Amino acid sequence: MNYFITDIKSMVRSTSFQLLFFVSAVVMILDPITMYFVLGNSKGYFEELGTNFYRHWILMNYSWGNRLFCSLFFAIPCILPGLVYYHEQKSSVRDLLVTRGTWKQYFLSKVFAQILTAFFTLLLLFVINGIVTGIFFPVNGPLIMDQVDITPIKESFAYSLFVKSPMLVVLIYWFLVAAALALLSLNTMAILSVIHFKNIYLTLLVPFVVYTLGDMLISKYIDWKYSLLIMMQPSATWGVTDLYTSWSNWGVIFGVLILADVVLLLIGYRKGKESI
Repeated sequence: MNYFITDIKSMVRSTSFQLLFFVSAVVMILDPITMYFVLGNSKGYFEELGTNFYRHWILMNYSWGNRLFCSLFFAIPCILPGLVYYHEQKSSVRDLLVTRGTWKQYFLSKVFAQILTAFFTLLLLFVINGIVTGIFFPVNGPLIMDQVDITPIKESFAYSLFVKSPMLVVLIYWFLVAAALALLSLNTMAILSVIHFKNIYLTLLVPFVVYTLGDMLISKYIDWKYSLLIMMQPSATWGVTDLYTSWSNWGVIFGVLILADVVLLLIGYRKGKESI
């Protein structure tokens, strides 16, 4: 338990984590505000799109906040680990901490602290965006679909949720995106446990390149339905003809992420144990 609490505190107190959280929180707060006061002043804007919450939260709209979040999507899981594991590897801190318990306790604590802190941090950011968005765009506001029907395709995972309430779609996306990024942040830690990079820049750059190129190759050569960058956008459930995101697509994505995490963590655990 002491390892776990210490690891969470180390992550949250790290400069990179705090900077990422601050910038993300500012984006989550300012995005709906600028949507309301800037775009809202455009003639016919609200008449065309309505003022319903569902059309204006950060993953649904097409504002600067949405574009910035999508652009930084694969950078987030590279920064979220807070570089704590990297710094402990490069110094004698890791060996010192292990002497207080066992390598198994140390490593498992890092794993659980990483994935839980990342998940709840991202969920908190979405909640912040939801609160601010709800202030300017009420949940029961007019939901206009004259020019573009944003109802998810019936075969998509979001259709039954949307029929019950558009807000259910929002909540499910909060959970899915936060969980996916949390698994990717754990993957970053797993990569660091296997490969000991010489400098901090490679520590951030290599996972980012792997995630970005991997997603691009999957989208181009396998199927765009398995591109995480596309799947995390609600428009993928209603966008084009028979192209939609189903529960099976999400199942495959999470299955691959979990498998990659487990394999890399097992290798990293063994390498770390041998080096102690």
